[in-house]
Amino acid sequence: MLYLVASVVALTVILKMIQGGHKRPITLVPLNKQATILPNPSKGESSIYRSALRVPQERADKDGFVLCSEQHVETLYQIFEKGAAISGDQPFLGHRVNNGPYIWQTYKEIASRRTNFGSGLLNLDVTPGMEGGRRSFIGIFSVNCPEWVITEQACYAYSLVVVPLYDTLGPDSIRHIIEQSEMSVVIVQANKANAVLQLIASGKCKSVRVVVVFGDAKAPLASAENVRVLQFAEVEALGKKNHRPHVEPKPSDWCTLCYTSGTTGEAKGAIQTHANIVSDIAAVMMMIPDDVTINRDDVHISYLPLPHAFERAVRPITFWISQSLTPCRWWLLWR
Repeated sequence: MLYLVASVVALTVILKMIQGGHKRPITLVPLNKQATILPNPSKGESSIYRSALRVPQERADKDGFVLCSEQHVETLYQIFEKGAAISGDQPFLGHRVNNGPYIWQTYKEIASRRTNFGSGLLNLDVTPGMEGGRRSFIGIFSVNCPEWVITEQACYAYSLVVVPLYDTLGPDSIRHIIEQSEMSVVIVQANKANAVLQLIASGKCKSVRVVVVFGDAKAPLASAENVRVLQFAEVEALGKKNHRPHVEPKPSDWCTLCYTSGTTGEAKGAIQTHANIVSDIAAVMMMIPDDVTINRDDVHISYLPLPHAFERAVRPITFWISQSLTPCRWWLLWR
């Protein structure tokens, strides 16, 4: 994933360098020693290759490898919190419907909606962190839209694990992911809701207790026993009336379970911790020269599907940059 993230950031940096007449090459490690090779105890597998980038000890693990770009910013929750604290009333998230004008929400507005929605989930008996001895997995089934982002940030604020679902998986893989992760809540766009509700009505996906729907449905929603169907706005309103304090995740906590497309069989879930993604981002940010700046007029257009690990790793870079420089806006194309 590091190479994927690096490619888009590198392109942005190169364009900025050309625009600004920047000529200094970026060479942080010898080109013939870009990785440290570690032994792999697993039989039949290759050695483990780790980046040779090193940082000051306060931002590194015991072996000197990159953990974070800034001390005390070691989780995706902390990245957004610091960005929101500094950027506040600046535009953060824009979307449009049917090619109309872009509607913007600020960092502060999204932070508030994130807390309301996360509190709402907890008031629906979702347990944060490892309360009760197990993690809570929250499914998201939607195109790129503000509700996707709000759900994701709510999960980070309350130590819940995000499990993205997407159309190309097909109904069998969606069923497999829901059942394997034992997710209790699915956040779903209205025109995709019946795909989930019909699975439940057929006696499958028995772990799901709540389905949260948003947007306009093109057909009546299917009914399913023992499942509560709520509107996204209802969950936000519930949380607004019954606020819960954030349950801050640790760097070692799971933040997401990313499933493959299942081209070699059933979809397989890859566990990603907050530390995994933050260290990835930090390593990429080390490659950006100090005199290459991204300012408040720069906009990240989110067109790659949000379930994609690439898109989900690029976005926090814009949050992080907005902390130390000037705010970056984030643009969603909602089709």
